[in-house]
Formats: sequence, structure tokens, C-alpha cells
Amino acid sequence: MAVLPGSLLAQIEFLEQCIATWAAEVGAARVACNASLVARISSRDSTVRFYNATSTMAATGRGLIKEIKAFAQSTGDDDVYADASIPPHTPIPSARSRRGSVGLR
Repeated sequence: MAVLPGSLLAQIEFLEQCIATWAAEVGAARVACNASLVARISSRDSTVRFYNATSTMAATGRGLIKEIKAFAQSTGDDDVYADASIPPHTPIPSARSRRGSVGLR
């Protein structure tokens, strides 16, 4: 059984109807593709912002820990560590020692 009608005019009319349906499906696929791309870009950008924010946070934390330790050492008051909720007399990891590590610890 032939899918296309016999006359040329009937073929044009038949394919015009099909094309409208096909175009709608292609259009829906394009919308879904665009939404997917937007989501990927948004995810990438959010990940960059996350790493930038945690890097800033860690740098600030390291600086504050250094200040707390310096204050505790200069005053001879080890209670400063407990007041600041940090363990006494532990080395502060540098940013360089963690370079290259990836992951959400």
C-alpha cells in the first residue's frame, strides 16, 4: 500500500499536513535541547561559583585560625583554642598542599 496519494496535488496536501506535525515535533525537540543546554551551562557556572566561594571561605578561615593561634601563643592562654572551637597546636594546611584535589569533601 502506497503512503503517498496518487495525484500530485493530493501528495502536496498530504505532505503539508505531515510536515506541520513533524515541524511541531522538531520544535518540541529543539525546546528540550535548548533547556538541556541552559541547565548544563547553569550547572557549570554554579559549580565555578561554588568552588570560588569555598576557596574564599577557606582562605578566610586559615587567616582567622592563624590569628587565633597567634593570640593564644602571645597570651599563653590555651583556653583560647577551646573558646574558638579549634584544636590546639595543629598545623594549618596551606592552600598549595590541596591544589589539584577535586571533590566535595
